[in-house]
Amino acid sequence: MPAGPEPDDGRFLADALSCVDRLCAWLKKELLDEQAAEELAQDTLAEAWLSRRSFRGASSLSTWMHGIARNLARSRVRKADALCDSLPADCASDRALHGRPDGEWRRLCVDLMLEGLSPADRELYRLFYRERRPISELAKTLGQPEGTIKCRLFYIRRALSRLA
Repeated sequence: MPAGPEPDDGRFLADALSCVDRLCAWLKKELLDEQAAEELAQDTLAEAWLSRRSFRGASSLSTWMHGIARNLARSRVRKADALCDSLPADCASDRALHGRPDGEWRRLCVDLMLEGLSPADRELYRLFYRERRPISELAKTLGQPEGTIKCRLFYIRRALSRLA
């Protein structure tokens, strides 16, 4: 990927620092864990600084940093999965990474990937997968045929698998 124009390091750092508070607030809401959110926000800032020469400006710096945070979270999920897979079977119930069960990291990863979906698709995902509402109820609530709901769920799953 070609690098963009040479950024002014001082300006880039100032702009990146101005994004950190919003990024951290968003991560706290998603993670429900202040310490983990702050850690991920700091890791995101560090990665943004190291990758600053690849920032092309095709999106806002804030959007670019959110993408970095999503990628870091995915990486942590993969590492948690690898760690869990390497544990002996008798440790399976105690699987944890940095004090957090791998299920929490998986949920964070899914939540971050959902950001890539439209608001309507995020809502459908929430209703079907999190609230476990039946397709027939969703069809009535959303005023769409059941086949359309099933089709949208298929495309949501496919979009999420591409984001993973």
